Amino acid sequence: MNEMFLPREILKKFDHFLGEQHLKFEGIIIGGAAIGLLHREARWTRDFDLLTPIPEGVKKAAKDFALIEELDANWLNNRVVNLESCKPMGWGKDTILVFQGDNITLSTLSRMNLLRTKVFAFCDRSEGIAIDLPDIESMAPSMEELDEVFHWTFLELRRQKSSKGEIKAFEESIDYLKKHFEK
Repeated sequence: MNEMFLPREILKKFDHFLGEQHLKFEGIIIGGAAIGLLHREARWTRDFDLLTPIPEGVKKAAKDFALIEELDANWLNNRVVNLESCKPMGWGKDTILVFQGDNITLSTLSRMNLLRTKVFAFCDRSEGIAIDLPDIESMAPSMEELDEVFHWTFLELRRQKSSKGEIKAFEESIDYLKKHFEK
């Protein structure tokens, strides 16, 4: 089984596969696949995290395609964690087109909202340095953008009534990012 793939390559194949099934799909993605399509062409990923519902016919086609390409059965999914309660301003309104095929159209969040999700993920998971930091770096954010994202992150933590331990962990991660990007 192929655990990792390049987003654009797999989308081209899946676009063709959907055409053979007489299916079309439009969606909004985030995460590594979005970063791979926008900023890091050579960025490998395991899946496409969609914010939009996946129609049943497309879900079935994605599972069939996964068998052919030896991908994880849920390579196309709606498993985005923590985002239902953590939606940045303008969420889903200011989108950026990242892939236009004959049968698939995918967009992602605005630059600032995509950056917010990557910084939040960096702070929220232990593998943030390995996974999210290169994605954030590829976006080449200014210190002004990062300051805005950091401010939003703390407001979001307060809104979610996060514990003191969670807030402290986020503070440490953000301090790391500040030092990293001030270089």
